[in-house]
Amino acid sequence: MKVLKRIVYKILVFIYGFGINFISFFSTNIAAKITFKVFKKPRGGKLKKSQSDYLHQELDGYFEVNNDKIAYYRWPSNGQKILLIHGWESSSVRWKPYLSTLIDKGFDVYALDAPAHGLSSGKYFTPQLYADAIAHLVEKFNISILLGHSVGAYSALIYAHSKERSSSLKHLLLMAPTGNMVKFMDRFFKLLGLRDTIKEQYYKNLKSEYLEEPEYFNSYNLIKNIQLKGLLIHDINDNTLPFSDSLLIAENWPKGTFIQTEGFGHRLKSTEVKNAIFNYLDQVS
Repeated sequence: MKVLKRIVYKILVFIYGFGINFISFFSTNIAAKITFKVFKKPRGGKLKKSQSDYLHQELDGYFEVNNDKIAYYRWPSNGQKILLIHGWESSSVRWKPYLSTLIDKGFDVYALDAPAHGLSSGKYFTPQLYADAIAHLVEKFNISILLGHSVGAYSALIYAHSKERSSSLKHLLLMAPTGNMVKFMDRFFKLLGLRDTIKEQYYKNLKSEYLEEPEYFNSYNLIKNIQLKGLLIHDINDNTLPFSDSLLIAENWPKGTFIQTEGFGHRLKSTEVKNAIFNYLDQVS
């Protein structure tokens, strides 16, 4: 079954790459826009029945952001409010191992499913769309702590960087965040074998939409203007997002504490990581 999935994956990659390159001979701009749609559409992470049942059981409600219905969850208490933010092709189920301890420690716990993930609606995902959803919950409930993993951590960072962020936000906990967005997207172009003219137009479109050079959105640039205390955890054996990116984040985040681990990969599923997070939270609760 795994071999078949790999074969299907390679066939799809070839089809997408060939099709976009072919279109670029007629219109580079259209090819770049199609590339963006492919890039921002999740294709995995489909919920198992047990995961879907769990999320429906814990669901607190929905809110609408950018025409998407965003599912959110709450485990109420009288303590500090913390929002849990999952990564790419995941869902709020990933935080299940953390919940009992957070509840025992008295935290008022929230979580949300990203656009096009979990029980949330939508076809597309971008870190900015996720940051908009994060903003809604933080501002509605005066949340003071964000705990995010992977692109969830990156989206939390985008929100924390915004001028409109809530004054309630005090702490930022980042697990294996996306660091260099340009390199990450370049890997995507290389995977599909896209022509350089498509990549150039893609970045030109991004600059036109966000009014900044793509490099501006690298995490170690955004963190420079974030005057929040926090925690950064990354594993040196992460094969998904480079550990070296977090070295740069830590270098530019004087108020952050950097913890490097070994042997836990990108997912950072370990008691050691959980304890590091709980120890930090004990100091701020």
